[in-house]
Amino acid sequence: MTPRLAANLSHELLDLLAEGLVVVDAVKVPTSGSGPAARDADIALARSSGLPVILHHWGQPLTAGSADLMDRLDLEDLRGAVHASRAAELQVHLYLLPSDAPDLTSPDRQSQAERRAILDRVRRNIEGLQAWSGLPVLVENGVHWGTRVRPGRPGSVRCVVEPDFIRELVETTGCGLLLDVAHAQISALYLGLSFEEYLVGLPLAAVRELHANRPLWVDGVLRDRHGAVEEEDADRLARVLSVTTPGTVTLEYGTVDPVHRPTGSGRDELLRGLKMLAGLLGRG
Repeated sequence: MTPRLAANLSHELLDLLAEGLVVVDAVKVPTSGSGPAARDADIALARSSGLPVILHHWGQPLTAGSADLMDRLDLEDLRGAVHASRAAELQVHLYLLPSDAPDLTSPDRQSQAERRAILDRVRRNIEGLQAWSGLPVLVENGVHWGTRVRPGRPGSVRCVVEPDFIRELVETTGCGLLLDVAHAQISALYLGLSFEEYLVGLPLAAVRELHANRPLWVDGVLRDRHGAVEEEDADRLARVLSVTTPGTVTLEYGTVDPVHRPTGSGRDELLRGLKMLAGLLGRG
């Protein structure tokens, strides 16, 4: 079955859809730093397209690695967002910030005991979301730079982005994997792996969705900046598609949030990216 094609909510996307210049199957409400009010406005705007909505922005700054996630979530608020968007699944970032694990020896390397404790925490969180929502839960692979590369903001602690950790989590909880290709590219680089080595270690049979965008070099560091896709990004995505069977491929480019607009966010880049992905999916 051909995956459906989705794209980030943006005014440029809505204009292209209205003009009949592109066809997508779903609109994603992307993550931003804004709260519930902005999220709800985004859901309403996405719904105005008449297309299914992918709820990616919870409006609450918590992740699968957050301590006591189910106790800290505003579940009634999240329930309202799920209902308003008619979400068919819950998506959550598989991330653990050092600030949420202050007792760890280092963000750069965890002992087996620390890894086990982190895995148990994340597993409880995923199982809690599954039991509460009754919906499939997809975890999105995160990013690790490490303190040598970014001393103040090293990304997720290392073990959480390692392929064997993700595989074990998926196998023990039955959750799906939302594979962000740019995240995988960045993490592979700073784990000292090739992209292919990182990819084959993941639970590829569990991939339910792919995110596509272009990571950008900023001050000598490869960053997740949701740039416009180029041919080399499409080639990498094609390699991923050859070993996975996602239900959705989402172009993560564009947003309605002016604070989080990607570099060069614009109509022409969006149109080119959507046509590139449509061609990869055999949609002409």
